[in-house]
Order: sequence, then structure tokens, then C-alpha cells
Amino acid sequence: MNTGLFTTSEFQTDFWLFLGVVAGALIQFFLGKLQARDATKRALAMMKIEVKHNILEANKLLAHIGWLKSRISGNQIETEQISFPMQSFDYSAIGPLNQYGYLHLLLGEKYFPKYLQFVQTFRVENGAFLAEKLRVEHERGKSLELLEALEGEIKTLISDIEPISDASINSITGRLKVK
Repeated sequence: MNTGLFTTSEFQTDFWLFLGVVAGALIQFFLGKLQARDATKRALAMMKIEVKHNILEANKLLAHIGWLKSRISGNQIETEQISFPMQSFDYSAIGPLNQYGYLHLLLGEKYFPKYLQFVQTFRVENGAFLAEKLRVEHERGKSLELLEALEGEIKTLISDIEPISDASINSITGRLKVK
């Protein structure tokens, strides 16, 4: 009675060993996918918190600009009182997200440049530059025009990044899915 190759103990040992290796590889693959998805969700949560905070700060800056406009219109402000406080903006999530490659992937080609423009505009250094520029324009009698232009720019920047604060992750691409 010939039982064949498939019934030998060596074949069965090798077969079950092979099946174990394949099963282990599949488990590792799916665990890696789950971990990557979880990390992407955490990265998006960090980004959304940062964006919401910065939109709130930009709206505070808009209120400050409104206050400046009313003071300037009423000739009730001294040149040295002009400021653009931007120290409360927070970009602490950008570094780690960028370091691990999530920033570009999350925001994609549509929102990445918009958020970078927002970040560049609302920096402490830019606040000092704008304050100095407004002081010069105030002395020339052109400060209200500058403030109105800044208001428009800030509103545009806010509307450009607002979708990020309500986005979810597209399960296929791993990028933002705007509602």
C-alpha cells in the first residue's frame, strides 16, 4: 500500500510549517494596516485640534482689527498702540506630522499649500512686520485701507482651512475627506 508523498510525516511537518509562516505573515500584514490606520486617525485628530484652535485665534485677530479700525476712525489711537498679537497661534502638531510623513499625506495637494499659507501669515514675526507696516500707513493716513485688505485676506485664509477641521479620513487614499 503506497500512501504517497502527501501522507509522509516530513511533508506534513513542512506543510504545516509553511501554513504557519503564511498565516503569521498575513496576521502581521493586517496588524500593520490597522496600526497605520490608527496612527492616521490620531494624526488627523491632532491636525483638527490645531486647525480649530488657530481658526479661533484668527477670529480673535479679526476682532482686534475691528477694534483697531474703530480706534483709527475715531482718531483715538496712538501709533505705538498698534499691534497684531499672533503669539497664541499654535503649530506644534506640524513638526511631528511632517517628521513622520503624515502632514503631506493628510492634507494632500489641495489643502497642504493652503495650510502653509495660513501658517506663514500668522507667525509672530509677521505680526511684528504688519504692525510696523500699519504704523507707517497710519502716519500716511492709509491705515484703514490696509486693515480692510488684511480682514479680507484673513477671512479667505480661514475659509480655506475650515474644511480641515471637519474632515475625516478617506479609507482608500488615507487623505482628508471633506464633508
